[in-house]
Parts: sequence; C-alpha cells; structure tokens
Amino acid sequence: MKKRKKLKRKKRIKKRKKLKRRKRMKKKKKLKRKKRMKKRKKLKRKKRMKKRKKLKRKKKKNKEEEEAKEKEENEEEEEAKERREEEEDAKKKKKKAKEKRGRRIRKKRMKKKD
Repeated sequence: MKKRKKLKRKKRIKKRKKLKRRKRMKKKKKLKRKKRMKKRKKLKRKKRMKKRKKLKRKKKKNKEEEEAKEKEENEEEEEAKERREEEEDAKKKKKKAKEKRGRRIRKKRMKKKD
C-alpha cells in the first residue's frame, strides 16, 4: 500500500514537473516568436522606409530634370524671340534707309527739273 502511494505521488510529481516544464517551454517559445516577429516587423519597416526614400529621391531627381529641361526650353524660346525681334528691327531700319534714299533722290530730281 505504502509503496503504491509513494509511486502515485512520484508519478504525480513527475507529471506536474512535466506540465510545468511544458508551460515554461511554451512561454519561452512564445517569447522567442514574439521577439522574432518584432525583429521581422522592424526589418520590414526598414525595408519599406528604404524603398520610400529611394522613390522620393527618384521623384526629386525627375522633378529637377524636368525643371531643368523646362528652363532650357524657355531660354531657347526667349533667344528665338529676341533674334526674331532683332531681325524685324533690322528689316525696318533697312526699309527706312531705302525710303530715305529714295526721298533724297526724288528731291534732287525735282530740283533738277526746276
């Protein structure tokens, strides 16, 4: 009888120890998993931020290139406009000079006739 009781007690203690150990291990596993997940989350966030930064840089670069292109086009248009205006002014001057010459010649002819 005593022996049996002792054995049962031993078994119970063993069982309890096993349960406690299992519980402890479960807790450890849970903590490890939590840690791992946290790490993964951090890494994913880091990756995402890196990607976002890269995209921002790309956007900024594209914007700067676009602005530079636009500026260059505007400058070219301005130069073309100025050139056109200068050509028109030169034509007008030439025309005026021609008219003046023609007037002078006509005046001389009129004087000769008189």
